[in-house]
Amino acid sequence: MRNKRFLSILFASLLLAQSVALPVWAEPAEEQEETETVQVTDESAETSETEEAAGAESEETADATGVTGVTVPEPTAAVTVPANFSGDASISLGSHSINALYPSASETDYTANAKAAIAYEVGTDTLVYASNVDEQLYPASMTKVMTCLLALEKGNLDEIVTVSGDAISYLDISGSGAALQDGEQISMRDLLYCLMVESANDAAVTIATHIAGSEAAFVEMMNQKAAELGCTNTHFVNAHGLHDENHYTTARDMAKIMVAAIQNETFCTLFSATSHEVPATNLSEARQMFTTNYLISDYLNQNYYDTRVIGGKTGFTTPAGRCLATLSESNGMKMVIVIMGAEAEFAEDGYTPLSYGHFEETIDLMNFVYDKFMPAQVLSANQILEQFPVNGGVTDTQGYTQNPRSTLLPVGSDMNALRYEIELDNGGISAPVKAGDPIGVARVWNQSKCVAQEQLYSSVDVAQEIVGENSSKPVNPAALINEASSRWHIWLIVILAVLGVLVLVLVIMHIRNSIIRARRKKRRAMRRRRR
Repeated sequence: MRNKRFLSILFASLLLAQSVALPVWAEPAEEQEETETVQVTDESAETSETEEAAGAESEETADATGVTGVTVPEPTAAVTVPANFSGDASISLGSHSINALYPSASETDYTANAKAAIAYEVGTDTLVYASNVDEQLYPASMTKVMTCLLALEKGNLDEIVTVSGDAISYLDISGSGAALQDGEQISMRDLLYCLMVESANDAAVTIATHIAGSEAAFVEMMNQKAAELGCTNTHFVNAHGLHDENHYTTARDMAKIMVAAIQNETFCTLFSATSHEVPATNLSEARQMFTTNYLISDYLNQNYYDTRVIGGKTGFTTPAGRCLATLSESNGMKMVIVIMGAEAEFAEDGYTPLSYGHFEETIDLMNFVYDKFMPAQVLSANQILEQFPVNGGVTDTQGYTQNPRSTLLPVGSDMNALRYEIELDNGGISAPVKAGDPIGVARVWNQSKCVAQEQLYSSVDVAQEIVGENSSKPVNPAALINEASSRWHIWLIVILAVLGVLVLVLVIMHIRNSIIRARRKKRRAMRRRRR
């Protein structure tokens, strides 16, 4: 009777322990199942909450780091991290650089008749059109753009220059010139007007000799400057552009020289001048000059004047053909256009021009670009694009672009169809990181072409995580609860196992004792019968 009571108490304790343990065991499984359901069925809601949290965090970041005007991109601007970048994909596949291999427009959209043609939009750094732009061709008097640029960098506009008859004696008198004379004294400013308005070869040699001591030394400076500007297919032999087999450039290189030159305000003044009067000198009366670029003046020819053209430099030799480098502006775009190797057409007399070639080509290309393309801003100043984990860091960071970025898109383009991609430096971000540190590159793609690229920066300071008891990494309460729960599960299993063993031992002992008692009882009964 005593054993039965003990067993009853033992079994009751075992059942009580199981009733306590079973709900605890079941809890993690229920949590996991519920989480998976949320991820599958409520993905849109989860994303929305994440975006709201990111937006709130971005505002706090702006206050903490001094970054102002931070904005989160529209949901339609999908941000992905492309894999396996090889080199500068934005250069090789895009049109955002003057070095791009693929312009925004193809030759099926527009076909130039000249040997080479390029249209480059300065403000958005967009190669809009390119035809044969890397073939080495003769630039003729477009050479004088480089001569003028160097003279402005190295010379003094108000300095009086003495003309050397020996230096200019080799020039063909039938070529363009300002009729400069040996010993004539003229200001550098007037020489530059002679160079750019009249396209005077004698002015080019005089300028070169004065600045460098000789034309040959000046030419070395020209080639060095070209290399600095990234002109990889250019070699100058003289300062004026008269024909020489070893004097060549390309449409792309000429556009690079133009882009550098128009940064100089004085160059732009000379470049856009339609006429200029050289005051009387010690050997000459006043001289009046008129531009050879009919796109900016209707004084000599009214057929080509175009108000969109700011300035330009013509060039012509028989081997070079008709050449023209211009700067124009329209519809919020500023376009550098270079035409090389255009052909003129003449009347039956062989003298009266029916078309010049380079003027027509420039106007046609301008019309195409300004009609078919539009400027569009694709990145804002201080625009946060994405949140990134920081390896070994105590928190994440957000990547933002510091400068606004615009590009050219075909007229009628859908802005929501643009694709935003991010390439992180070294494949990821590692702590420590300072606010404003560059962390990668953001690129904007229009179909298969990259139309914009900007450096990506960290929005916050991220300290390195300290591993150990005093770790500064934020504690996750849920993780601590799960860890404690796991330990409690282990202890429950041990306790239940011990109880199970005790129950089994007691059951065996109970059965053994029952058998012994039964045997004793049987023996006593047999003894009574014998008596």
